[in-house]
Amino acid sequence: MRPELGRIDGTHLAVLLTLTISAKIFLALPSFLATRVGGAGWIALGVGALVATVSLFLVMAVLARFPDSGLVGAARALAGPVVGRLLVAPLFLLFLADTALTARQFAANFQVAVLPRTPVELLAAVLLLLAGLTVSLGLETLVRIAMLFSLVIASFFVPLAVATLPAADLGHLFPLLGPGLYPVLAQGWQDSALYDEFLILGLVAPYVRHRRELWRASTLAIGIGWLAMAAIASLTVAVFTGTGAARLTFPAFTLARSIILGEFVERVEAIFIFLWFLAAAIKQSATLMAAVLIVAQAFDIEQHRPLVPALTVLALSLAFFPPSLAAAAELDFETLRLEASMVVIGLPLLLFILTLVRRGRPRTADAQDERT
Repeated sequence: MRPELGRIDGTHLAVLLTLTISAKIFLALPSFLATRVGGAGWIALGVGALVATVSLFLVMAVLARFPDSGLVGAARALAGPVVGRLLVAPLFLLFLADTALTARQFAANFQVAVLPRTPVELLAAVLLLLAGLTVSLGLETLVRIAMLFSLVIASFFVPLAVATLPAADLGHLFPLLGPGLYPVLAQGWQDSALYDEFLILGLVAPYVRHRRELWRASTLAIGIGWLAMAAIASLTVAVFTGTGAARLTFPAFTLARSIILGEFVERVEAIFIFLWFLAAAIKQSATLMAAVLIVAQAFDIEQHRPLVPALTVLALSLAFFPPSLAAAAELDFETLRLEASMVVIGLPLLLFILTLVRRGRPRTADAQDERT
């Protein structure tokens, strides 16, 4: 174990994964679901959660075969150091692109909603700088920050969601299957990529005190993540109708602005913006940490800190590859999620097949390197 990263418990991991998965509710996800499947977004998200859980089972089977390694070490042990690194390269690109696109979307959202005269480049740089700083402090620091602010986010988010119920019309969620069974199932398969952060467990497994807690932590994160995303997706359609929800740039923020708590409390979106910032910082820190860990574990780099500035700058550069916020959101929830679903399903399946084929071979990456 690399000592500078620290040790974490299963509870810490569950909270970190839950916040990282659920943070997508603050982006354009509800709008894209409304465009694709109307009011059936919660069903598509449920299908995606089931697919992700199956993929999680495969990951756990691989990790059980390599008790001293994570996914990267398992890939190197099963396929050799060179091919193993190539196998985890798509996972690295996924987390790096996720970090970049999330920074771009959150920064643009902040600019439009709060700081219209502030350059979006500056806002994105600040968000990624905070993420890089957190990652440089280590995994234990990151999960402690997530534990601290999870209570704040939950204590404000749940009442805000409940406060939108008076404006909701459940009739807007029908027909139940939206455009039909096949489109909903197809969207659900793609939505498995919305839970891609559960793969972080395969990277931090060597730093978890009790590996038997990995399954519970990850399934809990997937389940709560589904509840959060399904709730916001359904509320958005119930309040604004499917057609109206599809036109919204910031669905969750628009929901918050629709809340009026009595005669003297009308601007509760200020609380939402605070939650928005916390969720953005934690999510980007987690995905950037994942990208850093993949490189460090793939190339046996003992100190992860020298990698942080380079990957942070790279993520900032990639964040402005899309020419606009709309293009960034489309690239995230259309192109990236489609490709990510192949990684979420394909990589664990391939490694699981290799564990079956190569039974009796070395169980650690170091042993495989010695044979190569």
